[in-house]
Amino acid sequence: MARKMNDDDDDEAIIAIQRDERDSMAAIFAEDFLHLSPDPDHAVDGADAESVVNKAVVVPISYAIRLVGQTSSLSSSSPPWCVDGGDMQGNNSLSDVTTSTTATHHHRRRRRRRLPPPIHELALGITFPPDYPHHSPPQFHVHYTNTTKFAKLHPLQEEAMLQCAINVAASSSSSSNYNQTDEGEGMMPCAYDCVLAVQEFLHQGGLDQACLLSTLLSSAEDCLAHIISYLVTSIDDIDTICTSLPLIYRKESNVIKSNVVWRELCARRWKTKWGFENRWKKYLDEFSMMTTMQQPSASTTAPTSSSTTSTKTKHSVDAQQYFWMNAYNHEEADASRTHLTRVELQTMIFDYRTWFSISSLLNQPENMRDVLPSGLKMSLAKDVVFLSAAAAAAAAAGISTSLGGSISSHNSALCNLMWEGSTNDGRYDDHGAITGIDLMKPSSLSTAVTLERLVVGRLPNWGWELRGTNSIFRALGDGNNNNRHIEGGATTDDEDDKLWEDLTSNMIIQERQGWITTNNRTRWETNYREIPDDEDCKILDW
Repeated sequence: MARKMNDDDDDEAIIAIQRDERDSMAAIFAEDFLHLSPDPDHAVDGADAESVVNKAVVVPISYAIRLVGQTSSLSSSSPPWCVDGGDMQGNNSLSDVTTSTTATHHHRRRRRRRLPPPIHELALGITFPPDYPHHSPPQFHVHYTNTTKFAKLHPLQEEAMLQCAINVAASSSSSSNYNQTDEGEGMMPCAYDCVLAVQEFLHQGGLDQACLLSTLLSSAEDCLAHIISYLVTSIDDIDTICTSLPLIYRKESNVIKSNVVWRELCARRWKTKWGFENRWKKYLDEFSMMTTMQQPSASTTAPTSSSTTSTKTKHSVDAQQYFWMNAYNHEEADASRTHLTRVELQTMIFDYRTWFSISSLLNQPENMRDVLPSGLKMSLAKDVVFLSAAAAAAAAAGISTSLGGSISSHNSALCNLMWEGSTNDGRYDDHGAITGIDLMKPSSLSTAVTLERLVVGRLPNWGWELRGTNSIFRALGDGNNNNRHIEGGATTDDEDDKLWEDLTSNMIIQERQGWITTNNRTRWETNYREIPDDEDCKILDW
């Protein structure tokens, strides 16, 4: 019971503080103060005083301060953000006025708009939350003193005004909800500084700037999209622009999601990635086909329900409107995929290299006689293709499943081998997720002999590699049209070597420890070997 009484006392104290601040604001702005909530001190005749007080407790205290008085010099003429002309039909905002620029001159004269409100018709609405001033700042809104004669401001103009008050309230609440002028003197309300900040915003032409931004948004979105596409070089730049220019560039805005912006992002992102030409052509064709299908057809179609038609239309319009943004996100998600399908594997050309070059050991200089050279610097074949095999041929070769075949290459050692894929989903059809490949040597026995196991991996440039303990394959491009890993189609040997820079650019000489035994691959033992400075590479067999 005592705790409940203390809570009631605290509530009464808070209400008393709020009423004192309201009364102070009413005294300071006597001519411009507007009551918006019931006032328990001004109960109507015959009303129960207790119910009025209880109502005041339930309903938050709310009032408004007219920002510019009737006698102010600012209200003597139409402000520059006020559009002349118009009647009093409709309840249109300033954004409707700006859209009329796209119509003809004759149409603009016939379709007349209402004026935006004069500056003396604007007021700053202030509402006290239940826990104000101890825990929450005041809440603000734009109040119009004459909503029947004048239109409202553009939402961006309203937000610009309110942001001034919110910023001041936040800075004031961080120190104290009241600013005391001198010890023993009266308190200065927190909302007072907020009103002054908004008045200063109006005097400095803040609405003019907000009106310009709203005009750009409503009538020049295409121009904005092209400007953003020029400024944005990566997806991180979108967050930067949204933060630095919050009035225009919002994440939820259609401008920032437009195809103009994301098409340029896709081009800049994909140009540095493997398979650019094929990827770019695929999405260009899809977008062109989608645009063609969206055009109205002259042929008649069977009638369908209106709800079904509207739902399909909305999905198709959204898919086209955000096509390049969806394409960007899809490719980013696909870049983390670490498995291949049969079609992908069999349409790629691979560059074949080995971790160590036994043949180059004999040609080592005298000072490097005891160092086994790396084979990553020299390609053994750049035309390796994993071909499919019929079920009968696979069975004859000793391959247990149809997910396998032969290898095509000018390298005779590879031509004599077969391959068999392993999946992580148990599927051995064209859509099976191949995560590993066994290089096998045909045998007269029932099964082939496995020589090496290759693991499918993804490179930072979105390329593909098949990595084993002895050899490594990296995809150069598509075998159908010989596309390569960068923009421009076929590449030179130097450009193909760039695929291996992550390994060949950080080579070190590794010393063999005494407890490590060789694998008898050659009759020449070495105590050192040239190998990439990578933890995974350092544990390869000697």
